[in-house]
Parts: sequence; structure tokens; C-alpha cells
Amino acid sequence: MDDRFKWVVSKPILSEYTEVLYRILPKSKNASLLADWLFLIHSHTHYCEPNSHFTICRDPKDNKYLDCAFSADAQALISGDEDLLSLKSDFPIKILSPKEFLQIIL
Repeated sequence: MDDRFKWVVSKPILSEYTEVLYRILPKSKNASLLADWLFLIHSHTHYCEPNSHFTICRDPKDNKYLDCAFSADAQALISGDEDLLSLKSDFPIKILSPKEFLQIIL
């Protein structure tokens, strides 16, 4: 992982990542790949206990990303989710698509 960046997550975000991985990588067929992804996530993330609770996202389930980014005093929130990207001008932290983020760092 690049030491210039810190991947910050909260418990609800970790839960969602894990749920998605189990859904797209069933244990019986991709046990090794699933284990590698879970290890990567758990070993390279920093935990944040959000002290802010936003209710501004069109999809209420995505507010957890705003909560985490704001509470961690992040410089940016990177997402491909249109509900989050639509908040670019309404949120105090930069919300960037993965493509925008790559353009900045490369």
C-alpha cells in the first residue's frame, strides 16, 4: 500500500465490504481470493469511530461514508457511487471518483 494515503473505515463500512466480498466471491469457489481480500482490508485500514452522523445522502445507507470521512478529518472521500458523487458541492470534504483520484496522484 502507498504510505501517502490512509484508508479509513468504520465498523459499518467494514461490515459492508465483508458482505460484498462474500456475495461476489463465494467461499467454496474463491476461498483463497476471499481470504486475501479480507486480509488486505483488515491489515491496511485504520479504524474510525464516527462522531458525526449525516443524513444528506439520497441513499441513507451511504451516509456512513460521509460520517467516517468527516470524523477522520479526511482530505477526500473516494467513491464511484453516484449518490455520494452527487454531494460534491454540498459536503465539506472533497468527494472524488476513482478516476479523478488517479488523475490527481499520478
